[in-house]
Amino acid sequence: NGKVDVKKLKALEKYAVNSSLDVKANSETEKFLVDLWRETLGLKQVGIDDSFFELGGHSLLAVQILNQIKEKLSVEVPTAEVFQRPTIRQLAQYIDAVQGVIKDSQQKQANDGEDRQEFEI
Repeated sequence: NGKVDVKKLKALEKYAVNSSLDVKANSETEKFLVDLWRETLGLKQVGIDDSFFELGGHSLLAVQILNQIKEKLSVEVPTAEVFQRPTIRQLAQYIDAVQGVIKDSQQKQANDGEDRQEFEI
Protein backbone atom coordinates (compact mmCIF):
# COMPACT_ATOMS: atom_id res chain seq x y z
CA ASN A 1 0.00 0.00 0.00
CA GLY A 2 3.05 2.26 -0.13
CA LYS A 3 3.23 2.96 3.60
CA VAL A 4 6.38 2.46 5.63
CA ASP A 5 6.12 -0.40 8.13
CA VAL A 6 7.61 1.33 11.17
CA LYS A 7 7.79 -1.88 13.23
CA LYS A 8 9.90 -3.65 10.61
CA LEU A 9 12.07 -0.57 10.18
CA LYS A 10 12.78 -0.45 13.93
CA ALA A 11 13.66 -4.15 13.88
CA LEU A 12 16.21 -3.48 11.14
CA GLU A 13 17.68 -0.58 13.13
CA LYS A 14 18.21 -2.95 16.05
CA TYR A 15 20.35 -5.18 13.86
CA ALA A 16 22.26 -2.25 12.41
CA VAL A 17 23.25 -1.00 15.87
CA ASN A 18 23.57 -4.25 17.83
CA SER A 19 24.44 -6.69 15.08
CA SER A 20 26.52 -9.71 15.92
CA LEU A 21 28.18 -9.48 12.50
CA ASP A 22 31.36 -8.25 14.14
CA VAL A 23 31.64 -11.59 15.99
CA LYS A 24 33.67 -13.82 13.71
CA ALA A 25 33.31 -17.56 13.38
CA ASN A 26 35.90 -19.28 15.56
CA SER A 27 35.71 -22.92 14.57
CA GLU A 28 35.52 -24.73 11.26
CA THR A 29 31.98 -25.78 12.17
CA GLU A 30 30.94 -22.16 12.72
CA LYS A 31 32.54 -21.12 9.42
CA PHE A 32 30.70 -23.92 7.61
CA LEU A 33 27.38 -22.89 9.17
CA VAL A 34 27.90 -19.20 8.33
CA ASP A 35 28.40 -20.08 4.67
CA LEU A 36 25.48 -22.51 4.71
CA TRP A 37 23.10 -19.99 6.30
CA ARG A 38 24.20 -17.22 3.92
CA GLU A 39 23.55 -19.42 0.93
CA THR A 40 20.27 -20.88 2.21
CA LEU A 41 18.84 -17.58 3.46
CA GLY A 42 20.18 -15.52 0.56
CA LEU A 43 22.06 -13.11 2.82
CA LYS A 44 25.42 -11.41 2.34
CA GLN A 45 26.30 -11.46 6.03
CA VAL A 46 25.30 -13.60 8.98
CA GLY A 47 26.53 -13.25 12.56
CA ILE A 48 27.13 -16.32 14.70
CA ASP A 49 24.72 -15.00 17.35
CA ASP A 50 21.90 -14.11 14.95
CA SER A 51 18.77 -16.22 15.23
CA PHE A 52 18.02 -18.38 12.19
CA PHE A 53 14.33 -17.53 12.44
CA GLU A 54 14.83 -13.79 12.91
CA LEU A 55 16.91 -13.81 9.73
CA GLY A 56 13.96 -15.21 7.78
CA GLY A 57 14.46 -18.92 8.30
CA HIS A 58 11.54 -21.30 8.65
CA SER A 59 11.03 -25.02 9.18
CA LEU A 60 11.47 -25.99 5.51
CA LEU A 61 14.76 -24.11 5.28
CA ALA A 62 15.83 -25.67 8.59
CA VAL A 63 15.32 -29.12 7.08
CA GLN A 64 17.45 -28.11 4.07
CA ILE A 65 20.20 -26.95 6.40
CA LEU A 66 20.05 -30.14 8.44
CA ASN A 67 20.33 -32.23 5.26
CA GLN A 68 23.46 -30.30 4.27
CA ILE A 69 24.95 -30.78 7.74
CA LYS A 70 24.30 -34.52 7.51
CA GLU A 71 25.80 -34.71 4.01
CA LYS A 72 28.88 -32.55 4.60
CA LEU A 73 29.66 -33.15 8.29
CA SER A 74 28.22 -36.67 8.71
CA VAL A 75 26.21 -35.56 11.73
CA GLU A 76 22.48 -36.12 11.97
CA VAL A 77 20.91 -33.22 13.85
CA PRO A 78 17.27 -33.57 14.93
CA THR A 79 15.00 -30.80 13.63
CA ALA A 80 14.10 -29.81 17.19
CA GLU A 81 17.72 -28.76 17.80
CA VAL A 82 17.40 -25.86 15.35
CA PHE A 83 14.48 -24.55 17.38
CA GLN A 84 16.32 -25.07 20.67
CA ARG A 85 19.64 -23.77 19.33
CA PRO A 86 18.72 -21.14 16.72
CA THR A 87 22.13 -19.44 16.46
CA ILE A 88 25.24 -20.62 14.66
CA ARG A 89 27.22 -20.55 17.89
CA GLN A 90 24.70 -22.80 19.67
CA LEU A 91 24.23 -25.20 16.78
CA ALA A 92 27.99 -25.47 16.19
CA GLN A 93 28.54 -26.37 19.85
CA TYR A 94 25.95 -29.13 19.53
CA ILE A 95 27.50 -30.46 16.31
CA ASP A 96 31.02 -30.37 17.78
CA ALA A 97 29.82 -32.24 20.87
CA VAL A 98 28.17 -34.94 18.74
CA GLN A 99 31.29 -35.26 16.60
CA GLY A 100 33.37 -35.65 19.78
CA VAL A 101 31.12 -38.46 21.00
CA ILE A 102 31.38 -40.18 17.62
CA LYS A 103 35.18 -39.92 17.63
CA ASP A 104 35.38 -41.22 21.21
CA SER A 105 33.15 -44.15 20.29
CA GLN A 106 35.23 -44.97 17.23
CA GLN A 107 38.44 -44.77 19.27
CA LYS A 108 36.99 -47.05 21.94
CA GLN A 109 35.95 -49.58 19.30
CA ALA A 110 39.44 -49.46 17.77
CA ASN A 111 41.03 -49.96 21.20
CA ASP A 112 38.68 -52.84 22.00
CA GLY A 113 39.67 -54.49 18.74
CA GLU A 114 43.37 -54.19 19.62
CA ASP A 115 42.76 -55.68 23.07
CA ARG A 116 40.96 -58.68 21.56
CA GLN A 117 43.81 -59.31 19.15
CA GLU A 118 46.30 -59.45 22.02
CA PHE A 119 44.28 -62.13 23.79
CA GLU A 120 43.76 -64.22 20.68
CA ILE A 121 47.46 -65.11 20.42
